[in-house]
Amino acid sequence: NKKEKSLHFSDPDDTHIILTEVPENPLKETLVVSNDIPAAVQIIGLASTEFHVPDSEKTLAFFETFLGWQAVGNTIILSETESFSVHQTTSDKTSRMGRGSMDHIAFSVADDEALQELHTRALAQGWEIEMYVSRGYFKSLY
Repeated sequence: NKKEKSLHFSDPDDTHIILTEVPENPLKETLVVSNDIPAAVQIIGLASTEFHVPDSEKTLAFFETFLGWQAVGNTIILSETESFSVHQTTSDKTSRMGRGSMDHIAFSVADDEALQELHTRALAQGWEIEMYVSRGYFKSLY
C-alpha cells in the first residue's frame, strides 16, 4: 500500500495545484489512453476541486436538488477521497478559456439507464438542457 505522496505548485496564473498519488486499482485496458505516458503514472481523476461562482448558495442548491448531494458547509463530499467546494467569487472579471484551461468537470454515472434517469429528472425539475449526446464511447448530459 502506497503512502500519500503530493506535489504542490502554482501555475503561471498563480492557481495552486496539488497532485497527490493515491492507491487506485489500475484502469480497465479499454480506458487507458494510448500515449507515451505509462498507465501507472497517468493522471486519471480529480480528488477535489473548487468552483468559484457568482452565487454559491444557488450552486449548492442545484447539487442538492438535482443530484441529492448534501453540502457540509460549502463542501460536497462525494466519497472518502473525493470532494469539491463551492466558493462565492469576489471578482466580476470575465473568465477566459484558452490553452490549458478547463471548461467543465464531468461526473460519471453507473450506466446509460442512470444517465437517462438524470435526463428525465432534469426535465421534470425544469432545468435547461443544452445537450444530451452520444460521443460514441460515452454519453453526456449538459
